[in-house]
Amino acid sequence: MEQFLRMRQDLPVYPWRGESIRIGADDQEVWEIPDPQGHWQRLLQLCDGMHSSTDIIKTMIAAGVNFDEVCTAINHLREANIIIVFNKPYTESSHDERVRGNLAYFWAEKLDALAIQQQLDAMTVTVIGAGGGGSHFLMHLAALGVQHVRIVDYDIVDASNLNRQWMYDIQHIGSAKVDAAAEYVMNRVAGATVQTFYQKLERVIDVRAIIQGSNWVFCAADEPPYRMQRLVNRACIAERIPCMYAFSQRQSGRMMEIIPDVSGCVDCLLATSDARYPSFRQLVTGLVTSNFHQDTPLISPTLGLMTSWIMKRWVDLITRPDISRGNTMFRLDFSTFQITPISTWKRLPECVTCGNQGNAQHAVWQLLPID
Repeated sequence: MEQFLRMRQDLPVYPWRGESIRIGADDQEVWEIPDPQGHWQRLLQLCDGMHSSTDIIKTMIAAGVNFDEVCTAINHLREANIIIVFNKPYTESSHDERVRGNLAYFWAEKLDALAIQQQLDAMTVTVIGAGGGGSHFLMHLAALGVQHVRIVDYDIVDASNLNRQWMYDIQHIGSAKVDAAAEYVMNRVAGATVQTFYQKLERVIDVRAIIQGSNWVFCAADEPPYRMQRLVNRACIAERIPCMYAFSQRQSGRMMEIIPDVSGCVDCLLATSDARYPSFRQLVTGLVTSNFHQDTPLISPTLGLMTSWIMKRWVDLITRPDISRGNTMFRLDFSTFQITPISTWKRLPECVTCGNQGNAQHAVWQLLPID
């Protein structure tokens, strides 16, 4: 099969120290190649996605370079991930122009950029909660090109949101967050399909009805504490949909992913934490019964750090099949930028949600009843 070669568009090529060329400017990716006659710069110019390897070799031979030298050079450039190989001519479409930065990133990561972008385009992602975390997730999803989005929230935009929720403006105060968020996504992604649910989630069946057919769910709602995560978890396990969970504190953000049939679930984590930490049940009881509604102790930079970190983790999960998945909660320290695993667990055979349901009366689950 004929191959068509295209140089990575994020790598500059420029003269270097007289008779050499330099490829790249990043301190992690820089190559220097002796090129007194300009042959290799010419070869790179031919790698535009429209010339086949056969045509390039013929052109270089006509310029005075022997066959073995050309083939060796092309192989080295491929191995170094300087040029990309296509099975047919590649011409950038208007859609590709819109996501050019995405493609450049994935190609630089030695991934099949076009296939990944097509996967993102076709995905249906449900975001539960359109506040601080959820609104940022929606902005990232739109930037990545996800075209099918469902947004769930029952809150309205108020002035106190504007210190950290970039999606909303003064003009949105008093509007339903789901409506303002949908407006943003549709203005950002041509042809986007956005479904909104101005709804408070109180039963598993309600969550299931909304998330059915989704490829991923983001849980960015934290009310009521613990119980909301249990509701979303039960629905996602039943529908076999993976879910990202986000949690924020003043000095740190936390996240975990739950992958049905692969990792343990939220109820496994709760039961494990109850067994591991003597005061855990007391903490849950206190938070559930306090009825305390705090001011959110976040500023725009810290929320941006947390949500960007979580979205980068999500991109890694969908692009790297070898990455470890689930059973770990990670913490990002906003001051040191260190990421540490703070809790690990396993799938419990007796789990009420993802196991055989043989221990449905576990005390910590009874503190957080769902139906």
